[in-house]
Amino acid sequence: MKETAEVRRDRVSVDAASHEFYRTLTSGEESPFKTMKDLFLVAACLGFQLNKRVPLERRQQVFAWSIFSPQDDIPVLRALAIAATGDVKVLLDQGELLTIAEEYANGGISLIEQRVAQEPGDRLLKFAELVVAGVR
Repeated sequence: MKETAEVRRDRVSVDAASHEFYRTLTSGEESPFKTMKDLFLVAACLGFQLNKRVPLERRQQVFAWSIFSPQDDIPVLRALAIAATGDVKVLLDQGELLTIAEEYANGGISLIEQRVAQEPGDRLLKFAELVVAGVR
């Protein structure tokens, strides 16, 4: 079903299997992220960089579209969607834009989880090393 003025998807979801990991990386003083939105954006960009777009198996709504900054966050989401589809018309469909971002974030969060949570050591340090070293 296409969006209309009356029906507009505005909730951002992550895969339910990754939700607890999102909470872990956004809770506590030593967490690398203050908000799930920030982690979501990093994961989406990483997923795009890796060309790893993974559909969500079970959706867990985590925040509203309105949480995204119009100046900083939404342009990134729009750029990802245009790059993924090769068509600026994707900007007319907020639901499709969200789906693209969610699927890239789902692909990216799996690498973050692999490198940060499953290997021994300090999470913050491991995340910083991942960002500095880049994806290899």
